[in-house]
Amino acid sequence: MKCVGGTWHRGNTVDCRRLHLTHLRHAILCIKLIFYSYAATRATAQGLAQESVDSILQSLRAAGLTSSADAIQAAVISGSITLPSSNFTIFAPVNQAVDSILPSNPDLSKVLNYHLATTDLPHKALLLLPIGQRIPTLLPDNTLLVTDNNLANYSINNEQILYFDLCTVYTVSCHAVSGILNSTIWGQASLIGPATSPSAAPAGAPFIAPFAAPIGAPYTSPAGAPYAPPPESALPPVIGIPPTVPGAPETPPGIIPPTVPGAPETPPGNIPRTAGSPPPPGQDRAAAATALLISVFFI
Repeated sequence: MKCVGGTWHRGNTVDCRRLHLTHLRHAILCIKLIFYSYAATRATAQGLAQESVDSILQSLRAAGLTSSADAIQAAVISGSITLPSSNFTIFAPVNQAVDSILPSNPDLSKVLNYHLATTDLPHKALLLLPIGQRIPTLLPDNTLLVTDNNLANYSINNEQILYFDLCTVYTVSCHAVSGILNSTIWGQASLIGPATSPSAAPAGAPFIAPFAAPIGAPYTSPAGAPYAPPPESALPPVIGIPPTVPGAPETPPGIIPPTVPGAPETPPGNIPRTAGSPPPPGQDRAAAATALLISVFFI
């Protein structure tokens, strides 16, 4: 076979240029298949199926969060972020917020990792979190902070959540937030729970007093603190025991002080009587028996 005058001669005449174009198209198609297979393998190696990634991106774009979707897609393909296999939450900022940081942050891997919480938090789960609750993220040693858990103004890092539960992938939640979640201001704090002192709270964050008890509540020590008896002012008075007078001499154990000033001390075990008080139980019966014996004797 040979190509003469731009045609192949083998019984039928074929245009060589058309045949070369067909071969070129096949080569381009093979390259595309290899690329898509590589991207799908990277996503599968991360534990999240490619169809789940596509579903998440489609949901974000349908909600108008195209900039966040594009940033996540580029980061997943490049490998700069590693999506968990399940149980995570995406806090996707609005387009204006993402576009505003692109010129100064061409690599959004740190920003994206901070917007990915390491647990599945749908709307109903978020409403159970108290103000001051810390949420771990994919950015090491950086957490998100619940700053308002009111249904009408639920906020993370003082950025309001505009739309909840945008994704349909099982064990993955997506929420739209009003702005970029700043890890420099809010991220450096303990993973245990709400801040326990003003110095531990991020700059500009409201101070949370986790151990503040309502007025009239019983005295309790903070969790984990060694036992310390409550102050005397917190203890209720004991009924029937008169208060002690400052400076008064101590009464020996077992001795009841006399009720009449200047009266001799009563031996232990005897109860003093005051004028007009009834005799103690048993003493009136003894007196009656004595009187009966005297009357019988004289009769």
